[in-house]
Amino acid sequence: MNKQSSYRFVRKFSPLVKKLLPRSLFLKLKNKFKKGITYKAENKLPFDKNKYPNGINYFGHLKANIGLGQGSRLYGLALHSSDIPSVFIDVALPKKIKQDDPFYNIELSNEPKYNINVFHINPENFYLLEMKYSKDILDYRYNIGVLLWELDKIPDNWLTYLDLFDELWVPSNFIKNVLSSVYKKNIFVIPYGMDKKIESASNKENDEYIFLTMFDSKSNIDRKNPLMAIKAYMGEFSENEKCKLLVKTNNLTKQDYKKLTKLIGDRKDIEIINKSLSRSDLYDLISSADCLISLHRAEGFGLPLAEAMMLNTLVVATNYSSTTDFVNEKSAYVVDYKLIESNISYQDQKGFKWADPDFEDAKRKLRDAFNHVDAASKLEQSKAIIQNYLSISNSALLMKKRYDEILNLQDKSKS
Repeated sequence: MNKQSSYRFVRKFSPLVKKLLPRSLFLKLKNKFKKGITYKAENKLPFDKNKYPNGINYFGHLKANIGLGQGSRLYGLALHSSDIPSVFIDVALPKKIKQDDPFYNIELSNEPKYNINVFHINPENFYLLEMKYSKDILDYRYNIGVLLWELDKIPDNWLTYLDLFDELWVPSNFIKNVLSSVYKKNIFVIPYGMDKKIESASNKENDEYIFLTMFDSKSNIDRKNPLMAIKAYMGEFSENEKCKLLVKTNNLTKQDYKKLTKLIGDRKDIEIINKSLSRSDLYDLISSADCLISLHRAEGFGLPLAEAMMLNTLVVATNYSSTTDFVNEKSAYVVDYKLIESNISYQDQKGFKWADPDFEDAKRKLRDAFNHVDAASKLEQSKAIIQNYLSISNSALLMKKRYDEILNLQDKSKS
């Protein structure tokens, strides 16, 4: 059995092995296989434009029903709408994550065929690619990493993977700034373009003002911070006012459900929506709300906020991290914060910082939204941002510009 096959075997049966072996022995095995077969940057053969046809092999979690999957799809949609020759390859996440998104009915492939690779895969998930393809998929190709990160520094276990990439594309300036401290090659900001291919009902004719907050337990309840959104709502509004709060969850754990229900208690104006929704139904939900609340501590992009802006829904959000590229005082109700140390570990590492939203300011901003303070101008500014900066056409244009530059650079280096 070769190293790749043995690694696949270990990954597949690790849950069973964990149950059967003593913890100390299991941890030794886990550390041995932790890095997988790890492609080595020093073994990668240099880019040769003429080895393969011009075009892009796009790798991402294209079927996964999580935010990282939707980000993969939006970049893929922008690439598909450009005139760049391309193939799209799904890199499936572990089976515990639902993966049935139709990816806009774009045809998928299994084999790379072009001379540029774009990997919308974070380093902690690179083993999934390594299990499927030998390292020669990197050889003679120009390799681009698309990375998502939300905290103030990059995890140590990312560092060896960064050397695999000839350059990075990221959807926000925040990520670029964080990566720039450890990655000295080119980093280009190409924002996600919001999906205009799915129509929503766009109905805000409600008898009461509807606030909405959303989170996925797999994205960490402390980082998404819905509990503060609920507390701010409960602290500012009584049950007698004509408003309600919807709490949309995804992959909700029992532990997180207990936290929500304990906090909400018997408030009849707060409803938990704990069910899976299609992208169209989710857009209908966001569109029907008057205001989306996101008192997040950090975001790698903030897709729900951009989607709310696309759907003419007001936004109340923490004024920190990647969302500040498009969420500002002109387009939303931004909440003050201070930086504090995160209370959880990421990638087996601690010492990260994130935002602590100001509770009193959050309540004030919810009241402003409820009273429609500057609401019309904020919605107008949001519309302009979606049409110009956060559009599929802008993403496609930036991709095509950089694609042409890469091919021209190769020509110049040989002349």
